[in-house]
Amino acid sequence: MKIPWTRRGGAVLAGTACFGVALLLAIMTYMHFSGDIQPYIDHVIALNPATQGTVDPVCGMAVDAAKAAAKIDYDGKTYFFCNAGCLEAFIREPSRYLLAADCPRLNR
Repeated sequence: MKIPWTRRGGAVLAGTACFGVALLLAIMTYMHFSGDIQPYIDHVIALNPATQGTVDPVCGMAVDAAKAAAKIDYDGKTYFFCNAGCLEAFIREPSRYLLAADCPRLNR
């Protein structure tokens, strides 16, 4: 016994997959712009051992300690910032920017 839509099963499957991908992209875009998720790369840049201590923990920008726009001593360590806005963001939520430092697999 043949079911009529099975002859075009490939088209049905492809259409469903395209819809699923479009829905996933829409959700990810919404979450990104609403602030629910943050880019992973910011934390990876901040943990680069070659530049650790001279990277703004908020935006990941390299900062010259002598010319830093702002700095703060937090938990026994001095952090440098490229501008006052990054410093304010750090003061509001320091754990958000330092949490990745506790992940040993990122410190390779």
